[in-house]
Amino acid sequence: MGLVALGATLSFRTRIPSYRIQDATDRLQAQLRASRVHATSHARQIGVSLNVTSRTLRTEIDMSGNGIIESNEAATVQLSDATSLGLACNATSGVFTAGGEFMTSGGYWRIVVSHAGAKPQYVYVFQSGHVQASEVTLD
Repeated sequence: MGLVALGATLSFRTRIPSYRIQDATDRLQAQLRASRVHATSHARQIGVSLNVTSRTLRTEIDMSGNGIIESNEAATVQLSDATSLGLACNATSGVFTAGGEFMTSGGYWRIVVSHAGAKPQYVYVFQSGHVQASEVTLD
């Protein structure tokens, strides 16, 4: 009985990194998709910026149209303390246009979500505005 419990504990511990990566990938993908939907439904640009060091995604929308981002027009999402993020281009910020396209100086984003002991996952944000998660690189 003790060996079964030990095996279950070890199996659970080896899966934790995968669950953390999946959670961070899902949160990142959901937030980026929500930003695109918000931009198109409100016919306004939404700025997004990714801070790979603090593992946060910040979104900004000027709802009042005054050219100033007020405190209620910005949101920062903490993705996960247990994972690391990497961006496969030099641009850490971009804009979802009112038409849903994604504009960034790097052309598109490939975000690598990783954790020691687990296979990385990727989140892509293409110029078309399409946001897609993948377990393999698409480029």
